[in-house]
Amino acid sequence: MSDADILASCQSRASAVQGMLSGDKSSALSAALSDPPIGSKDMAAKELNGKTVKTVLDAVDEGSIDEVVGKLSDKE
Repeated sequence: MSDADILASCQSRASAVQGMLSGDKSSALSAALSDPPIGSKDMAAKELNGKTVKTVLDAVDEGSIDEVVGKLSDKE
């Protein structure tokens, strides 16, 4: 996968996650963590992916964070 494809994938995921934030935060977090650009050297993709995850975590109420994170699988 090219760096451009990886960045496009991260942008698409960020958009999808943004749309999920008004609903189930656990699903939004799971989606944000899916297919991270680990092997990419594209810093823009990595930064966007990190910002997407942070956006979800920031949207979760402090009292609910343990519950939301607890729903993640070991792989996530």
